[in-house]
Amino acid sequence: MGSLLNDLIRYLESREDKVIGFAIYSVGAALILDSVLELRFSVLDYKVYQYMFQWLTPQMIFIRYCISVIWRCTFILALIGICFRLDLFRKFLIVLTWAEVPVLLWKHPYQAIINADLYAHTNLQYFYYTFHLPWSSQQYYPFIIISKIELLILDAAKIALILYFFSSPKVLKFFK
Repeated sequence: MGSLLNDLIRYLESREDKVIGFAIYSVGAALILDSVLELRFSVLDYKVYQYMFQWLTPQMIFIRYCISVIWRCTFILALIGICFRLDLFRKFLIVLTWAEVPVLLWKHPYQAIINADLYAHTNLQYFYYTFHLPWSSQQYYPFIIISKIELLILDAAKIALILYFFSSPKVLKFFK
């Protein structure tokens, strides 16, 4: 088994240019798909967004909504530039990713997780979003905290992937 792994590593190192080029497109395409799905299913429907953040004032909901849409569209634009291997977009993506770090806790508020689940239970078109909680938010507090931690870990992993991969010296040489 160790011999096969060593052979694979040697093969990949001999084809480094093709492998890294393919990885840039693959990571870029996967992140674009992730961003488009996130935009489509968790942001663009303003009524759902209002429901999820109903404890905020209407003006704050609208501001938060606009920031979310603009942020995701900007992120998608940067990722498209990444697929064309333009260094300006790589740098822009890294700046956007660093800017996301301080707002991670703001991104997934406790009450929004509860509201997303309630909305999913009352609207069959959003059934795939459901966490299947029988309700009493006090009783299921640990579940919601675990969901929040899970969302934070996923976001942190995505941030780490972007920062590590697109700052790597081997990847850097592929950008104009």
